[in-house]
Amino acid sequence: MLLVLTGCGAPGVVVDAGSLLDAGATSVTEIHGCTGAMYVDRSADSASRTISFGTANGSPALGYDPKCITIAKGQTVTFTGNFNTHPLMGGAYNSDAGTHPNPIPRTDTGSNDLPVTFSEAGLYPYYCDYHAPTMVGVVQVR
Repeated sequence: MLLVLTGCGAPGVVVDAGSLLDAGATSVTEIHGCTGAMYVDRSADSASRTISFGTANGSPALGYDPKCITIAKGQTVTFTGNFNTHPLMGGAYNSDAGTHPNPIPRTDTGSNDLPVTFSEAGLYPYYCDYHAPTMVGVVQVR
């Protein structure tokens, strides 16, 4: 399956959802500052797939930890932090980049954990509706 990633007035970048590589390139397409070397691999069965934010679990006040994460198709990522002060939005901030549909829902209440299961390979950006473009990240699903 081919995806076209666009944003910031740049021409679309064609991405194969299976490999998640730019056509003819050797690194993952950059979204929200995440590039191939920045992704933390959490695809092992025993790996923690929690993304903390807003000082939850020692994360930065205005950031996600980890910001760029790689998981396997069918795995679940849990977002943990205060959604009242950091509303979570699925999608790329100020662009239409990423794989659609994005399973990350808008969540703006509570401070409970939010589990999100990713059933398809792709790049799934997310951001804080109050603090983007500083507070952004990407889930890469292989």
